Amino acid sequence: MVTKTKKLKKEVETKATAQATATAQPAPQQPSTDLSIADLKNLATIIDVASTRGAFRANEMDVVLKLKN
Repeated sequence: MVTKTKKLKKEVETKATAQATATAQPAPQQPSTDLSIADLKNLATIIDVASTRGAFRANEMDVVLKLKN
């Protein structure tokens, strides 16, 4: 009787493990945050157009120019 109980307990544990594995959801993938050369060129164009139209003050452009170089 003891061996039957052990076998039955082992089968229940095996089924529970298999069921938990089957229902486990994979971890969500993080979106890529890489910038391409085209992205950087577009950013430079945006900064150029914005500065031409007066969107930046002189002291703010100093920071932008330091970042560009």
